[in-house]
This record gives sequence, C-alpha cells and structure tokens, in this order.
Amino acid sequence: MAISANSTKLVLIVFLAASLSTCGKKSGFSSNNAKTPVAPKSEKAANPDVPTDTVNTVQTIDQVQEEKAIPSLPAVLPSVSEPAPMVITQVEEGVPAVIKENPPLVKDFTPSANVVKGGEKTQIELALQNIVNPTVKYQIEIPAGAASSDNFGEVSATGLYSAPDKLPQNLSQVNVLVTLNDDPMLSKKVSISVIPKVGFVAIDDGKSEGAVGVLYDLASIRSELSKIPDWSKLAPVAKVVMANFAVPKTNFSLGFPGVNESLKEYFGISFSGKIILPKSGKYKFTLSSDDGANFYIDNNKIVDNDGTHSYSSKSSEVELTAGEHSYKLDYYQGPATSIGLSLFWVLPGETEEKLVPAGVFRRE
Repeated sequence: MAISANSTKLVLIVFLAASLSTCGKKSGFSSNNAKTPVAPKSEKAANPDVPTDTVNTVQTIDQVQEEKAIPSLPAVLPSVSEPAPMVITQVEEGVPAVIKENPPLVKDFTPSANVVKGGEKTQIELALQNIVNPTVKYQIEIPAGAASSDNFGEVSATGLYSAPDKLPQNLSQVNVLVTLNDDPMLSKKVSISVIPKVGFVAIDDGKSEGAVGVLYDLASIRSELSKIPDWSKLAPVAKVVMANFAVPKTNFSLGFPGVNESLKEYFGISFSGKIILPKSGKYKFTLSSDDGANFYIDNNKIVDNDGTHSYSSKSSEVELTAGEHSYKLDYYQGPATSIGLSLFWVLPGETEEKLVPAGVFRRE
C-alpha cells in the first residue's frame, strides 16, 4: 500500500509529541505545576518491591518540608552583636511594671517624756530610727522672763535630768532641747513634768508615760464624805500625772500649782491606764494611803483601803499573768493636812516588798 507524503508527516508529528511527553515526565517538568520542581523521588527507595521503572512522582519544596517536618526559618537572622531587647514584666495586662528605687532612709528620734519628783533624777531615753550610736546635745530651755537665780534643774551630757525641789514661777514642767551633733537640723523638744518635793502630782501634758488621773474638788460633798465618791456625779478639775504611787505620809500645804493652789484638802483623784507585769504568778500588793484608796486590776478590786483614816496599809494576793493589764486606783483626801498614797508589790517567787516602780504604768 502506498503512503502519501501527508500521512508520513502526521506519523512524525505523533511520534515527536509522544517523545516530548515521555521526556517531560522523566525530567520532572510539568507545565501545569508552577512550583519549583525537585529531583524526582523514586518509590523504590521507600518500597523495594516497587519496580525500578515505576513512574517517579514530582514533589514540591512545600511537600518535602511537610513530610520531613523541617522547621520554618526566620526571614532575617538577628546579628550576634546586637543586644537582646529589654523585656518589661507586666503586673496587670496592658500595664508595664514600674521599677522604683528605694527611698533614702529617714533619720529620726523620739525622746521620752518623763515625770520626776522634786530633788530626784530621771533619764531621757531616745527611740532611734536609722541612727546608730548618735552623739547628742541636751540643753534646758529657759523661759522668757526667768530670773538668773531661777533653778530649772540640770541635764548631763548623757541625758540624765536632775530636778530642783520645785520649779520656779509655779511651773510644773521644764523643756529640754535634744539635738544631734551630726545633724544640728534634727532637733526635738521634750517636756519633763516635775512634781514638787512636798507636792503630790504634776499637771498632765498628754505625753508623759506614768499614772494619769483626773482631779476632783470634793468640797461640795465634804459633809457626807466618808468613802470614795461616785466620780460621775462630780465635775473634773484637771488631768494630772505621777510617775508611780510613792507619796509617804506628808503634810500637804502646797495645793496644785497651775490649777488650784488653795485645794489642799477635800479632793480626790481617779487614776486609770495600763500596768505592765514582768512575770506570771502570785503577786502581793500593799496599798498605803491617807485617806481612802482602792486598787483594781482588770476591773477586779485587788486591795480595799477605803474610808476616812490616817495613814494605814492593806494588802492582798492575786494570781496574774505577765504582760499588759488595765488598772484603776481611786484616792480621796479628807480634812487637812496629812496625805499619803503608795503602792507596793512582792513579785512572784520573791519575798522583798518594793514600791511598784515608775515605768510599768502606761496611759490609756
């Protein structure tokens, strides 16, 4: 059979097309895949049973990464020489933490306000804040108009104040200026209440630690006065303070300077506050007075020495725990001129009777 020229051309075109298709598959090229081709992966490597002439599969880079779990790399690697960025810790969401510098330490001190009997001594104590081993200057403040002969006492370089028998000008307090030598701008004034040597109490300054009481004039009820009165029915005259109850039998003619110097008889004082007991156990309290007095701890009457009488004593024992307790001591004075008010104790485990010392009484 004769073959025409046109038929021969058609056969050649079909043959070339088939050849090109076969070459494209072997080379991994596909006109329908826009992704970058990679070398064909033979199924023979994964499965030895597959014939070597099996058609290879074309895989993209994305497919290879998915199969081998290749981690994604950052677009730009940071330079080794570049410092790491600062991380701000957040206390609340959206609110950056604020770094605060510690404030400078504030130096301060507080001198103790004391009560002292005329002719006796008392130590000014300093409560220090951020101050170690200070050097201090103490100076008595002389009131304006004072005479050169007026005696306001003396204070040592260590803060020990020696009181005169009685302050001049009917004063009940003396001021001491306390200054740090290292910092002269840091200076404090402390008041010391001075009870006249032949006196009874000082006017309360509202600061001094000690036995604080309310003074009453009992002249209006003198005819019926035979025991401690009901204070709620009387008008207070003034608040007074004493370091402790240490007034022996004394002829009282001074009155109350600064309040009422003529009040020398028929008066009463109701003391109250806190008492600090040093140990637990059985205490023996002795209350001596002229005229009547009663002593209470935690609202319980401990010693009853009431009534109009000369200087005499009553005692009682009680079990108490160490620490702070409330106390009350009521006292009244009848006719002139002898007075007295002293409180003694025997501590647990001891036998010696002593005055209850200054320092254990605190204001409320």
